[in-house]
Amino acid sequence: MNAQDHSAAYRRIGAGLLIVGVVLGAVGAVSGFSLIGAGSSASAAEETSAIVQKWADGGLAGERDPEDPDYAVFEDLEVGVSQSEHLSDQGVVVSWTGAKATSQGDFATNYLQIMQCWGDDAESGPAPEQCQFGASTASLNALLGTGAASRSLSSRGSDPKQSYDDDVYRLPTNPSRPNARSYAVPFLPVSGERVFDTTTYFTAASTNEVDAVRTGSDGSGLSVFQLQSSLSAPHLGCGASLPDGGSDPAGSSSSPAARAIPPGSRRRPIRTAG
Repeated sequence: MNAQDHSAAYRRIGAGLLIVGVVLGAVGAVSGFSLIGAGSSASAAEETSAIVQKWADGGLAGERDPEDPDYAVFEDLEVGVSQSEHLSDQGVVVSWTGAKATSQGDFATNYLQIMQCWGDDAESGPAPEQCQFGASTASLNALLGTGAASRSLSSRGSDPKQSYDDDVYRLPTNPSRPNARSYAVPFLPVSGERVFDTTTYFTAASTNEVDAVRTGSDGSGLSVFQLQSSLSAPHLGCGASLPDGGSDPAGSSSSPAARAIPPGSRRRPIRTAG
């Protein structure tokens, strides 16, 4: 796969998306995928609450379309998380097999990105606005290509599967260019309004997003992902108690999810249209 052939597939957040749910702290939310049953104690959970998800199975991302031009790229991908319950501020191992090998040198093509999201719907999983990403360092951005680690979207209409709802994705109008339209994915904190400027909530110094991690020549890879509880990231609220002091077995606003987005590719810069 090359960037030119598949650039449209990575303009929208969610292309090739695999959602792997995890649950922090005392909140009793259901994990995104429960392929392996959870134990009754924290020690047992470390042994039994691992999750393995096949991309082709869809899961929370929905049914896959075999006719999609990218189906062959992802169909063998499997992503696993070492622990999915009784978690706190800690690392979990995210591993995968069946991916395309990352390009040599910089991260031009075929890499994974991992991020933490909050969600309150155990059936459909979190929306892209509920994910912590887009705060990469300048040095890493230089290796990834234009826009690959940002929240910006390409010009309206360039990807037919991307929503360009003006009420959600359109950036505030620049008074000097009143007819120009630019789009990005806003951030929705667990408590508050959508914002395009995420620095109020997270920056390159505080985010736990993994903007690029390599896949080896055998199609496998591994990364230790550092989870953030509500103490470290109150805007995600993961692991916080519910207002009534209990827990919601169907999922709550404090339930987190880790998203792996494979593979990465150079993306076109955000454009404006008169």
